[in-house]
Amino acid sequence: MAELDDGDPSASVASLSNDPEAPVVAIAGEIDISNADQVKAALLAEVGDVPLRIIIDVGALTFMDSSGIAILVQISKSVAPVELRHPTPIVRRVIEATGLSEHFGMRP
Repeated sequence: MAELDDGDPSASVASLSNDPEAPVVAIAGEIDISNADQVKAALLAEVGDVPLRIIIDVGALTFMDSSGIAILVQISKSVAPVELRHPTPIVRRVIEATGLSEHFGMRP
């Protein structure tokens, strides 16, 4: 698990499955402008080579602003499609407010 504490708030990124075709990665904590670059770098490091899709467990993500949305969109366009699992109510609201819920294929 990569603990990202260079900024305030903090976030962590951990690999839950190293399936090369569909890795599962968890993000916990908060994503905002202060740590977005570190979160993106940690996600890309956990994913490795370009998989067919990426599954991101956001069940422990307590806050995400537009910086987090930008990370998810960039990864989905440049690396692989992104599926979000276990979105918290706040994350679900942010995704739905941007009109991207179908783009990411959120699952409970």
